[in-house]
Amino acid sequence: MTVGSAGERPSMLLVCAGDPSGDALAARAVEAWLRLRPGGRVEGLGGP
Repeated sequence: MTVGSAGERPSMLLVCAGDPSGDALAARAVEAWLRLRPGGRVEGLGGP
């Protein structure tokens, strides 16, 4: 990730969920985050 000016927010989000309900909650959070940060990058991991 490139470091920008102090006023900039990161444009990458890492999401970790361990069960289907966590996946559903994370999906809503990611959608909201992407509305605030169009073009943001999202990475995810989870599950057994």
